[in-house]
Amino acid sequence: MKGNIFIVDDSINNLTLLEIILKTRGYTVKKAKSGREALDAIRQEPPDLVMLDIMMPEMDGYDVCRTLKSEELLKDIPIIFISALDDPFDKVKAFEVGGVDYVSKPFHAKEVIARVEVQLKIRLLQKDLEKQRLEAIEANRAKSLFLSNMSHELRTPLNAILGFAQLMQRDPDLNEDNREKVSIILRSGEHLLTLIDDVLSLSKIEAGRMSLNEKDFDLHVLLHALQEMLGVKVKAKGLKLVFSLSNLPHFVYGDDVKLRQILLNLLGNAVKFTQTGTVTLRAGWDGKRATFEIEDTGYGISQEDLVKIFEPFVQTESGRISQEGTGLGLALSRKFADLMKGEITVKSQLGYGTTFKLEVPLVEIKSEQKQVRRKVVGLENGQQYKILIADDTIEHRYLLAKLLSSVGFEIREAEDGQEAINIWKAWSPDLIWMDVRMPKMDGLEVTRYIRQHENPEKKVVIVTLTSAAFDHERETIFAAGVNDLVTKPFKEERIFEKIEQYLGVRYLYQDDNTFSKVIDEQFSSIIVPKLANLPKPLLDELKDAAILGDLDTTNEVLGKIEVEDRFLADRLNEMVKGFRFDAILDMINSL
Repeated sequence: MKGNIFIVDDSINNLTLLEIILKTRGYTVKKAKSGREALDAIRQEPPDLVMLDIMMPEMDGYDVCRTLKSEELLKDIPIIFISALDDPFDKVKAFEVGGVDYVSKPFHAKEVIARVEVQLKIRLLQKDLEKQRLEAIEANRAKSLFLSNMSHELRTPLNAILGFAQLMQRDPDLNEDNREKVSIILRSGEHLLTLIDDVLSLSKIEAGRMSLNEKDFDLHVLLHALQEMLGVKVKAKGLKLVFSLSNLPHFVYGDDVKLRQILLNLLGNAVKFTQTGTVTLRAGWDGKRATFEIEDTGYGISQEDLVKIFEPFVQTESGRISQEGTGLGLALSRKFADLMKGEITVKSQLGYGTTFKLEVPLVEIKSEQKQVRRKVVGLENGQQYKILIADDTIEHRYLLAKLLSSVGFEIREAEDGQEAINIWKAWSPDLIWMDVRMPKMDGLEVTRYIRQHENPEKKVVIVTLTSAAFDHERETIFAAGVNDLVTKPFKEERIFEKIEQYLGVRYLYQDDNTFSKVIDEQFSSIIVPKLANLPKPLLDELKDAAILGDLDTTNEVLGKIEVEDRFLADRLNEMVKGFRFDAILDMINSL
């Protein structure tokens, strides 16, 4: 427990007395008569504990304490105040500025030693806890890396095993004996693949890296797919599979992948452990929660097994007899249900079958709420937005730039991190599409630089484009300061959705029936001012080409207009494709 203690007091008598008391107990003591002298010495060699007087000239103990607590390397050093000030106000202030204890003068040796030893014990425990925390983080990181690498190493040969086993099954010259052996290889390989997937999923959940991926989906389609998936196995065993849907909505909002996995596990177990009779799924809806009951006429589960059935790697008696299953399906199902704020319960009687009940909250999406995706063709009311695309791959930049400039966004491109920073400084974009892997500075370094140097009142929106698939990669990306993440390959509606979400953009959409209606009713107010900004000779060329209705001449003129205003050229090109020369003339004549 002995350590280094630093004493700060402008009274030489107090310094000497405290030094004698502490050295007698085996502590190493250093001392200073002023706050500034103490700070210099502490910075050079941080002690285990500081004993600090309050009333000192030039710099009092409160200011010394504030300074120590503001410095990263010194902020965790415990500080015990020593003072003749005995007013509660002074003691409260000592704790407010960061002190951990307070000794009133004149002090007693035993009290001083007791308070010092308590704080040093606490400090030692904190260091041990921090060490254990860091070791746990490192162990968890090592485990994740191991599982990730092992998953890859196991899947590669397993892919060959399963692939060639399936090819051999199709061989018409394979005799029945060998065909059965191949079937065993195939079943064993599939069993191993399921085990790998389950272990990885369980590891992600326990590490807190599994999250919900909620979206709109058709619940009836999901259940129908499960019914078809299990149909072959049910038919082969001579069972009946019955799905009964009561008042179940079609479109809901939730995590369809995890819901499908839970139901597949429960239904798969029911089919697996039922030899004769029926497997029934009953689904209901109460307006907020969907309820699924999976009932079978199989072996049933003993009361002894029921209490531990959801524990990882635990199998029921019927599972041990059949030698099927990994013992992870139900554990994963319950953890998925918990993640979705749902619940799984079970009732069973040995020899009379089992009923699992899953209740999970879902949000119904009314049919009128289903949005029909329409093609974005422009921005409302001539809005102006500047977007920077930072990507070292020219094809990716071209694709995104072409998509966004075609609807009216002002675009700049950067092929590396340093160029992205230079454009950001000079141009102040509203949003940056940021690739992660780039030369000179990667996207995360660029993001961190921007976040450190930008105006807090005018922060640029940064959305990362990445192929990152693992949760820890995404965590690193978000930690750099990005607003959002879109994975490659992306869909154009996803790009427009993110821009709308963060910039409040309002779009113009192409009419489902005729593009001319959109042009006539929505584009005129935007295109006419842009036409007015064209040089008069160029505007006259466009008018002459429109009067002639000549496509080749018009396209030549549009090429010249693109140099002046790419958005206008793209809009006019859409009109020309629809042979709307009359609309072009009307807008020119309105000037």
